[in-house]
Amino acid sequence: MDSNRNSHFMGTIVYAEGESTATFRADTVIDGQQRLTTIMLLLKAIADYSEDEELKADIFETYLTNRRCPETLRIKLKPMKSDAQNFQKLIDNQFENMKESPILINYKLKLPTLFGVLNLEKSIL
Repeated sequence: MDSNRNSHFMGTIVYAEGESTATFRADTVIDGQQRLTTIMLLLKAIADYSEDEELKADIFETYLTNRRCPETLRIKLKPMKSDAQNFQKLIDNQFENMKESPILINYKLKLPTLFGVLNLEKSIL
C-alpha cells in the first residue's frame, strides 16, 4: 500500500440526467444509492457533532441541502420512498418523530465510527 496516497476509490455512481433549472439539477441514481446515502449520513453525523459552526453550515449548504430550492426539493439526496420521510426528519433534526428504520439505524452506526475517529464522547437519542 502506498503511504503517500491521498485518495480512495469508493466505487462508481451511475446516474441518468434529469430535469434542471437555474438553481438545481435532479438526476436519478441508477447504481450507487447506498454509497451516497452512507456518505450523507456520515456528513450529517460530522455536522451534528462538530463544534465548528462554519463547518456545520458548509456541510449543510454544500452537501446536504439546496437552500434556494422549494421545500420539496431542499434535501439533495432523495432516498427510496420507504426511507424518504425518515431521511428528511434526520436532516431536519426531528429525531423524536422518527420511526426505527434503516436510515436511523445506519445513522446511529456512523456515530461510534465518528466518535472513534474524532475521540468524541457525545450521545444522541
